[in-house]
Amino acid sequence: MSYNFLLNQEDLETLCKDRELKTNELHTPNDYYGQATILKNYVGLPDYYPLKVILQHGLTFSDFLWDVDCSARLPVFFSPSAYRAELYRKQTAKPCIPIGFGFLYAIENFLAQYESHLKNFHRQGTIVFPSHSTHHITTKFNFSDYSQKLENIPDKLKPVVVCIYWKDYLLGHHLEYINRGFKVVTAGHIYDPLFLLRLYDICRNFKYSTSNDIGTHLCASVYSGCNFFYTDVLRIYLDNPKQLPMAHNLIYREIKSKSIELFNKPADHITFAQKSFIDEYMGTKYFQNRKELKRLIIYAELCDKLLSRFPVGHGILDSLPTYFQRHSDKIKTKITRIVQNLVTN
Repeated sequence: MSYNFLLNQEDLETLCKDRELKTNELHTPNDYYGQATILKNYVGLPDYYPLKVILQHGLTFSDFLWDVDCSARLPVFFSPSAYRAELYRKQTAKPCIPIGFGFLYAIENFLAQYESHLKNFHRQGTIVFPSHSTHHITTKFNFSDYSQKLENIPDKLKPVVVCIYWKDYLLGHHLEYINRGFKVVTAGHIYDPLFLLRLYDICRNFKYSTSNDIGTHLCASVYSGCNFFYTDVLRIYLDNPKQLPMAHNLIYREIKSKSIELFNKPADHITFAQKSFIDEYMGTKYFQNRKELKRLIIYAELCDKLLSRFPVGHGILDSLPTYFQRHSDKIKTKITRIVQNLVTN
């Protein structure tokens, strides 16, 4: 069975090879999955321009906030949803603006580039997103049992193709699926600027999507037109669970339970409740047109130079505009030289 993939999804070794992140972003996690690059391409800014915002690099199904985001010396947060924006605002007292998830903009960029190639194809089969590992965590479950369950899904949901996460390819977790005869593809490395475009290119080829865990793949695949269902929510073991605090977060467990209730079996059409769930976490109603998003980026640029803050319990440095916070060492050096010159003279 052939698929109309327009980007390279099948060279697993090249796409999943570990690498360093190459980005001009001041807050390097902005370009995880290529999100900063996607936003800049969307509004027509050059790749070398560093955004003066903090991006949430993936969908988060909890109230957990990453310390590296909260402590970043940049003036404005762009978040997928109003809920996440309010969490960051309370924690940092910075302006926090919901703009929708970066995947929404990746689709726009993809369609703008490949629209002429999207005719005369139809969706078929099921794309599988097994629960995946990360840089710091190895996710383990019975791959043989899960593969068996995939083999046993109804014929109308076949053929089945597995989308392997880059880290799991490096760990050899893809071999069980290949040995069972499944086609295996990937969206690439977390540092690949084409990751989200490649993810959309994969999803748009399938009528159904499935997984054994909640994640960005659920929302992204449904938004791309797939009908998602869980293929058994297995017990998943983490070799370093302390590195994944969301797993023990009450809100996370509640959201995951709700998703299992909504997507517990295959269906040919998405329900209103399912669509509402996806829209809530993708932040679809906060999607910005090119003109408005560029205006918000310019607003952040101005805040970087001009916006002073007075956070309670912090030093003078933290009250300065973030541009001067980042250049504080240089400023101190210049002031020291000026003082020394005054004393000398």
